[in-house]
Amino acid sequence: MKTGKDCPKCGGGRIFHSPTITDRDDGWDKNLALQVKGLIFKRGVGELEAFVCAGCGYTELYVSDIEALRREVES
Repeated sequence: MKTGKDCPKCGGGRIFHSPTITDRDDGWDKNLALQVKGLIFKRGVGELEAFVCAGCGYTELYVSDIEALRREVES
């Protein structure tokens, strides 16, 4: 759905894009991201974006900045 026009599940053509996905954490909105292990704590790298079919609700998640994630993993 990110690169195509239609939903791969139902063939629907209306796709909604959300550039960020958030969750509540102790009263604060927090962007969802993949986690990588730091020296002491895990930290979020590679925030997620979503593409949602308006017909069936099928959802695909993608890392919004894959190059930043690659740099982090390869360092």
